[in-house]
Amino acid sequence: MGFFGDLWNDITGVTASNTAAAAQQTGIANAQAQLDPYTSGGADAQQAQLAMTGALGPEAQQQAISGIQSSPMFQGLVAQGEDSILQNAAATGGLRGGNTQGMLAQFAPQMLNQMIQQRFQNLGSLSNRGLAASQQTAGLAVDSGNVAASNALGNYNLQRGFVTDIANAGISLATGIPGLFGGGGKPSLKPNKATI
Repeated sequence: MGFFGDLWNDITGVTASNTAAAAQQTGIANAQAQLDPYTSGGADAQQAQLAMTGALGPEAQQQAISGIQSSPMFQGLVAQGEDSILQNAAATGGLRGGNTQGMLAQFAPQMLNQMIQQRFQNLGSLSNRGLAASQQTAGLAVDSGNVAASNALGNYNLQRGFVTDIANAGISLATGIPGLFGGGGKPSLKPNKATI
C-alpha cells in the first residue's frame, strides 16, 4: 500500500481493525478445518446408503451387498452360526433331517439381511454427523462473511470519524484564532469614549 497508506491506516486504527478481523478469520478457518473430516465422512456414508438402497443403480447396490457378504465379519458370523446349527442337530440326532437343511439354507440370507440393516443404520449415524458438521461449517462461513463485512464497514467508519475529528479541530482552531488577536467576536454595543 505504501508508506503513506500504511501510516494513514495506523493513525486511523484501520491496521488494528484488520489485524483483529484476520485473527477472527483464522479462528473460523481452523474451526472449519476441524469439521472437514466429519463433513467428508458424512458425505461418503450417504453415498454408501444410496448404493445400498439401489438409488445409484443395480450395479452399485450389488457391489454394496457383495461387499457385506465378502467381509470377514459376515463370513465369520455365518460360519459360527452354521456350526452351531450343525452341532445342535448332531446332539439331537437330526443332522440329516429336513429341518436342519432348511435352517442352514435360511441362516445365511437372514444374517445378510440383518447385516444390511445394521450397516444402513450405522451409515445413517455417520451421515447425520456429517450433516451436523456441514451445518456448522455453513454457519462458520456466514460468520466469516459477517466478519469481513463488519471489518470493511468498521474501517470506513474509523477513517470517516478521523477525518471528521480533524475537520472539527480545524474549525475550532479557525474560530478561536481571531479572539487570540483581539479581533472577531460580537461587536460591542457600548459607545466608544473617544468619539463622545
